[in-house]
Amino acid sequence: MKLLSTFRKQIDEVGTLQRVWLTSFVINIEFIETYLLPTILGMDPPKLRMDYEGMQQVLSERGIDIRVFCDKRFIEPDQNKRTAIPIHGVSPERLSSNGDISFSEHSLFHAKVIYLQGDKGSALGSGSANLTVDGWGRNQELFSFVPVASRSMAESVRSFFQPVFTNVQERFPEDFSIPGQTEDPGVSFCHSLAGIPFLNRLFDSKPSELAVWSPYFSRDISKYVRNLQRFAVAPDLRVQLVPDRVENQYLRAEWNQGLAKLHEQGLLSLHQSPSKRDHRSFMTHAKLWKTPDRLAIGSWNFTQPGSNLIPDGGYPIHNVEAGLLIVDESPLAEYVGEVLPLSEALFATPDQMEQESLRVPEPPPFDLRVVFDWQIERFYISGVWVGTSEPDCEFELELPGLSHSVKLQWVVDSHGDVFVLQKLELPVASTKPLLVDRNYEVLSGDVAIAKGLIIETRPIFRRAQQYEDLRGLLDALVLSGGEPPTDAAAYRVEEDDDGRALVDALVSDDAAVVSEHEHQSADISYFRLFSACHHYEELLAGCRDQKELEYWAFIRPGCLQELVEKTVHRIESSSAPTLFNWFLTQEVNQLCSTARSKQAELVGAGSEKTFQRWEALIVAEPALPASVSEEYRAWLTDEYFRRSSNREGK
Repeated sequence: MKLLSTFRKQIDEVGTLQRVWLTSFVINIEFIETYLLPTILGMDPPKLRMDYEGMQQVLSERGIDIRVFCDKRFIEPDQNKRTAIPIHGVSPERLSSNGDISFSEHSLFHAKVIYLQGDKGSALGSGSANLTVDGWGRNQELFSFVPVASRSMAESVRSFFQPVFTNVQERFPEDFSIPGQTEDPGVSFCHSLAGIPFLNRLFDSKPSELAVWSPYFSRDISKYVRNLQRFAVAPDLRVQLVPDRVENQYLRAEWNQGLAKLHEQGLLSLHQSPSKRDHRSFMTHAKLWKTPDRLAIGSWNFTQPGSNLIPDGGYPIHNVEAGLLIVDESPLAEYVGEVLPLSEALFATPDQMEQESLRVPEPPPFDLRVVFDWQIERFYISGVWVGTSEPDCEFELELPGLSHSVKLQWVVDSHGDVFVLQKLELPVASTKPLLVDRNYEVLSGDVAIAKGLIIETRPIFRRAQQYEDLRGLLDALVLSGGEPPTDAAAYRVEEDDDGRALVDALVSDDAAVVSEHEHQSADISYFRLFSACHHYEELLAGCRDQKELEYWAFIRPGCLQELVEKTVHRIESSSAPTLFNWFLTQEVNQLCSTARSKQAELVGAGSEKTFQRWEALIVAEPALPASVSEEYRAWLTDEYFRRSSNREGK
């Protein structure tokens, strides 16, 4: 994949990555996670499920802001998504107009843009390649990167991404880097969302000739060329097209006499590519526009919507497009190959055009955003009604981790002109389903009318590893002297033989039925229990800030949350009360109490966000065996009370 090598080189040049923003018309999530993510992280390509989990952990620890934006109608939520990279679906009809360029439900979010920001600088890439295996490995594509070194370039990048962030209900970062330099290096970023439109800039010198590479064309090319000539104020504009031909036979356009007339006038010609296409290539998907003094590389097809052309009469449709406009005075002859004889046989029949036409899925009448916050373990759901009529159906939302569906209720917003979703905030009892299921589904009655991807925030709190059993956890604490390496723990998510994700249950020792006789609890000795908890208490007492404390409470394998879960599971799996379980509960609860006391001492934001999670760090005290005398019971209770009081007084 040549583009992947170029991508890797650009990452190296910008230094330690801080941001990676990617846009595409269509996406393949598996391609992004299998090829692009390891390139971003400098890791080997993943092979097993645990490799993806490992990449997600590294990504969370580095804090790289990775985002993917694409047309919401072309996200396939059933793709096997293995990481928490946010995939945002853009709704073009809700984007603000840019002068004469406006958007509707017929518009496509078609831009292919990459923005990289690191500690050594920033780079911008744009071209024709979608975030798919075809786009990066099978098609002939054009894609170019330039440094974002001037104020004008950075401002144009911001003017593109800022409305896209707003569209998907994300806040554009306030620390977006704007260089102080103002010189124009001869390259500009041109897009549909702000600034001078593409064709205005391409034709500002009123060129006499134009060469275009494009796989897609207006159905009536002759009419489009006439509109292009009118727009360019160049009635004698000569157009040379380098098309992709389906199965090397016909263009994706229909024949008419207008084409023959333009050809006779010397205003239209078809050409082969100047370079031989690799026989393994699926198609030539490249888009290139060349005038005597300009070169444009981007997502612009030779269509009215794709070029944002304002037609002479009729209702214009505009897509969201983007690309790089370069000052280039090289001759057009370098960009076109041999002339193709113009004949009806080169063009598609109506049936072939129907087969090649883009089928846009019908979207639901609402734009829904489902977010899961791993830090506080709850869903946040918001939405906007985009249907042409008022909400008249009952919709129910189904979410992983919730045993019941949630009714969606629509209310008029504060301005009184738009229906919005009555916002929902939903805690979950268990996050385990979310380790493998990142989809939501909306039902109308028994019919599923929409599926989408859940956006995961603060994935650093997404605990990916755990110890196989309680004994393994305590052994790791003792043998390591208090801070066991994280690679000693197994991943919570595995795959079966068919590649389907599975969530490990709490098994092994914890699932074994514990005998009512105390001596049969010797799988974990009292010494090991007390020694491990002593080490754990020292770790908690030594935490220097909220972030470090929350890491030991909720994030790392063997955290307090895991210790509580394993303790509860052991007690519930016991056939009768045991003295060991009673001591285990006391030790774990005292560790949780120590952690809460430490949290109250430390200064730092974020602790209030996990209030309910902190409160849940407690184990209900189990009964003592009936054989324990009342005197011994009283003595044990007094000793632990005294010990707790001494700790709190320190």
